[in-house]
Amino acid sequence: MYGSETWTLYQHEIIQLRTIQQRHLRLILNMKWDYYISNEEVLRRTDVEDMEVMLVRTRLRWLGHVFRMNDHRPVEQLLYCELAHDSRPIGRPKLRFKDTCKSALKCGHVSGLQP
Repeated sequence: MYGSETWTLYQHEIIQLRTIQQRHLRLILNMKWDYYISNEEVLRRTDVEDMEVMLVRTRLRWLGHVFRMNDHRPVEQLLYCELAHDSRPIGRPKLRFKDTCKSALKCGHVSGLQP
């Protein structure tokens, strides 16, 4: 999953990635759809993590590298920058990369780091 550390994914995109992962794992194991084997069993047999867990883990690993960088690197500046003070459009705001970083830190039970 090259570059997945910086993806900003919505839930429907994670579901699509999980579907592709299951399809390929079932092809590797030569399982047909009518075998009635659960997705958890397929993941257990192949010793592979769920797609969402894999994405959070890679994002946390990448954030660990970024937090150890000095302040003059562009990646570090991008992570800590603030948005312009313009008004945002009405409705639910679009998911930002900073939001996905915060949710990964919260999901990974990491405290004391604020992107």
